Amino acid sequence: MSSDGERSTERQVMSRNPKNCAHQADLLGRFFEYGVQFQSAAGFSCGITRSQFHKRRIRIIEFFVRFYLGRRTAVSLEKMTKPHEANKAFWNASTKWWKEKEDQRGLWMKVHEDPALVLSTAEMHFLKDVDGKDVCVLGSGDNEVAFALAGLGADVTSVDISERRLAVAADRARTLELQLTFLQADVTDLSALADNSFDLVYTGGHMSVWISDIEKYYAEAIRILKPNCLFVVNDYHPIRRMWVDADGPEPHHRYFNRGPHTYTSEEGLPTFEYHWTVADHVQAVVDAGCRIVKVEEHGEKIEDEYWMVANLDKLPAYLFIVGRKDLRVASTNNYGDLHAATASL
Repeated sequence: MSSDGERSTERQVMSRNPKNCAHQADLLGRFFEYGVQFQSAAGFSCGITRSQFHKRRIRIIEFFVRFYLGRRTAVSLEKMTKPHEANKAFWNASTKWWKEKEDQRGLWMKVHEDPALVLSTAEMHFLKDVDGKDVCVLGSGDNEVAFALAGLGADVTSVDISERRLAVAADRARTLELQLTFLQADVTDLSALADNSFDLVYTGGHMSVWISDIEKYYAEAIRILKPNCLFVVNDYHPIRRMWVDADGPEPHHRYFNRGPHTYTSEEGLPTFEYHWTVADHVQAVVDAGCRIVKVEEHGEKIEDEYWMVANLDKLPAYLFIVGRKDLRVASTNNYGDLHAATASL
């Protein structure tokens, strides 16, 4: 779950009776199918862009839904679907597309020999001495960072919610003769991993946007981290998400509108995104039991930011946070207790 896909919006499903959610979900699926068939026929011959194509498609779907189901009671799609399960289904369904894109880019074949291809100068300062250490990468996605860390000599555990993405990564690791451990898990529930078991935990890319609870996400990351060791976050900068869905230079989203922002993928699947602020990231690291070592905003340009219409080259590209796990919460293994423990720090 490390990158954004091209999306179109599906905001809510209308219902006369919330008890009929299952039936309505089936109807909604049929409307998605009708919308796809209609737009496939009318499609790109009209000279419209891919983004316009999907926006028009979803307007047609919304019209069918509202016309049939009425407007009396709004039922959130989020209540009908578990967001992380929906996002997992999307990543599994789109694995082939991402694999082809990553193969064209070719970085996964090179990063174990040249980690600087995917790790910034700021990151390398904290990651260069991982030889022989146990490192966990959360939301590993394309596994380029995981391969880079393995190339630096780390014993890497790669965690992702999509088993299909992990299968691709495992096959690539065999090709490169790299030894990694792959674990399919939701990053808000890492119960398969023991407390205090890693020398470093890394996460980032475009990971947090897919997570409905950033506090649980970071609490789990720091729970599995050994005392006095580093938690490293290098995430897509939150300010840039204000321009997601924008057709021009004006922001589309309010900075403090955390979501969920609900979309429909090209596969016709619902996805859920969350726009966490800089403060959300930093506070979640602190609340989970870390002392802040470094906060930095770096970069101004992101290669292949194809989902963005606006030119954001003058804005920071990434938010970089490094926390060190405090010894006083090292033995705490309960999410609720973490808040109580860190409140006294």
